[in-house]
Amino acid sequence: MEKLKRALQNPPVLRRLDYTCGRPIVVTVDTSPRADGWAIGQDDVDGVRFAGRFGAKILTGRQHCLPLLGMIANCSTPDITIVRWIAYVRNFNPQLKHIVGKKNVVADMLSRARYEGEEEMVLTAEEEERREAWCQVSVSEVLPFRDYLYSGRLCDIGFYLSSLEKREDWSDAEFKKIRQKAYGFLLREGYLWKRPKRRDGEFLRVVDDEDTKLELLKKCHELYGLVIVEFVLLT
Repeated sequence: MEKLKRALQNPPVLRRLDYTCGRPIVVTVDTSPRADGWAIGQDDVDGVRFAGRFGAKILTGRQHCLPLLGMIANCSTPDITIVRWIAYVRNFNPQLKHIVGKKNVVADMLSRARYEGEEEMVLTAEEEERREAWCQVSVSEVLPFRDYLYSGRLCDIGFYLSSLEKREDWSDAEFKKIRQKAYGFLLREGYLWKRPKRRDGEFLRVVDDEDTKLELLKKCHELYGLVIVEFVLLT
């Protein structure tokens, strides 16, 4: 058994992901009453799925006893923690697909397996708070925002996407509107981009400052002799 465990934790079972090949990175997840299981992988040139990393999180007693049907029946507006994660994940522009259990064998197995020392794997409340604080810092570091290039509502949206927090001068109603608008945008290298309405559409960079607008007009005029520029405006 120990030999099998070592084999599952090393090449060729685990392989490095190729971020230059253009093939998508696939994250599979599954939850059981006992644990959450996940695996990060990719398809090779022959279309065979391999894993780069996998793991599981043992649920606490409180999480284990949470009545799922009651949660579904009484599901309310997501709290701020869930909203932060939704906004953060959407910045990667993922495609979400449901996978039946028999085709999601790795994550399914990880979520249902029994583990040695399960009690030690359960995070305490203090550890959960530290992890949440780390995640908030990580989001701010990964998604810097060039606020000097935007104004008005665009600046508000950029601030929210970079911090996933409510500014003190925003009312609850205003914050709700900003969050709703933010779902149509993402941050990439500090710039705001407009999401396409269709899945096969293109992302459009939002241009709001006058210097960049004039620079684009000048380049278009030099290249084509015509001024044909599409500016993305917030409506």
